[in-house]
Amino acid sequence: MKRFREEITDGKILCHDLVNVDWTDFNQVKSYRGSDKREYCRVLTGKTAKLVGEILEKAQAE
Repeated sequence: MKRFREEITDGKILCHDLVNVDWTDFNQVKSYRGSDKREYCRVLTGKTAKLVGEILEKAQAE
């Protein structure tokens, strides 16, 4: 979790904090879908997958 916070999200871990969207507000969700925040989430997902892969590879090597 520490690496995730430090390397990927600048200390944030909750989706609504990362993209500043209230997921219970229809208008905010609609705005999110047409914004660059969506691309930001895709990038975070890729970085997170890479980090998880590194952790799994390290665990397997031990």
